[in-house]
Amino acid sequence: MADPMLAFMSEPLVDSKRIAALQGVMKPDALHRTIDAFRTAIDDRAAEIEAAMATGQHTDAVRLSHSIKGVSVNFGASRLGAISSRMEALLNDGDIDTAATLVEGLVEISEQTAAALKQVQDELGSG
Repeated sequence: MADPMLAFMSEPLVDSKRIAALQGVMKPDALHRTIDAFRTAIDDRAAEIEAAMATGQHTDAVRLSHSIKGVSVNFGASRLGAISSRMEALLNDGDIDTAATLVEGLVEISEQTAAALKQVQDELGSG
């Protein structure tokens, strides 16, 4: 069986064009605060999805996947958005087993995205 994560690896962790667009419409301090909030939120939601899937709370996992997908689009977190979208679709289709294979990857991509966004913040300066 092919590694289910391979499908998402071609997506960038963070779309630099989206970050540039955010820089164009947000003051630096506001962008820093917003990125901080996003980093915290994706870590929290990923942990909540992991717990929901482990306890059979699939409706909660759908809601959480949808939430991550939505905020990921706003920040250009393409890889996280893609895996969240796929997990949401699988759960909505009742394919719990396949969705479960993505949980570990979603958590990992969430951590990688948070780290990439921290690097973006560092590159932007103190704001």
